[in-house]
Amino acid sequence: MSALGRTLAGAALVACASPLLSHALAAGEPIIGTPRGLAAPARADGRSGEPGGPGLALRAAKALTCARNGPLVVDDAVVLVRDGKIESVRPAREAEVPAGYERLDLGPLWVMPGMVDLHFHSAGSFDINDMVYLANPELRVAASVVPRNPNLDRDVAGGVTTVLYIPGSGTNIGGQGVLLKTGLDRFEEMAVRNPGSLKVAQWGNPERWIMGVGKTFEGWTIRNTFQRGRMYAQAWKDFEAGKGPEP
Repeated sequence: MSALGRTLAGAALVACASPLLSHALAAGEPIIGTPRGLAAPARADGRSGEPGGPGLALRAAKALTCARNGPLVVDDAVVLVRDGKIESVRPAREAEVPAGYERLDLGPLWVMPGMVDLHFHSAGSFDINDMVYLANPELRVAASVVPRNPNLDRDVAGGVTTVLYIPGSGTNIGGQGVLLKTGLDRFEEMAVRNPGSLKVAQWGNPERWIMGVGKTFEGWTIRNTFQRGRMYAQAWKDFEAGKGPEP
């Protein structure tokens, strides 16, 4: 991925699709325009906006902020990004770009926060549905992550910058999911939270399990698994407090 592509993904910003942007991201070419006076100094290290790099100023026709407070849409917007985080989104007439920031004019394009997919199965090799046991809380889907696989690259192209990669639903408890950033080269860079969730499925898919189960046994399995988990956690607390043996 180009430096600009990594920056946009890392800062959770994506520009709405256009042939020009797609070409620039694929070819590693900066999108630099000066018709509105936003000059672009030469890129020093190719990682503007990312941690350790210079700041990045993006000017776009429109910014969708998704803010809880304040305007949801900013026309003729300037977005400042520093150390992988969005600093501010302001109308160009009000924006002050600090010295040393790389400036990119996106012309008629829009920018928006990267989308988050919280039910995702395509970050790896698809061997994410182990069905020997009906409950598998100890399994970790992180072991099957394949960075920069074609599906993750498609997500970046479509504006998805964060995914919750989870096991399949062939069993009651499929294992532990992992929250990932898309578009990065190494798992250590991608992982936001690991484990990031526990996959629980009821009714429908788990009923296809090897032996054939119904709602009553599925409910019992989940209750039993959670109860044993709570007992195990309490045993560790007791051990650390000197009140019991090591689990």
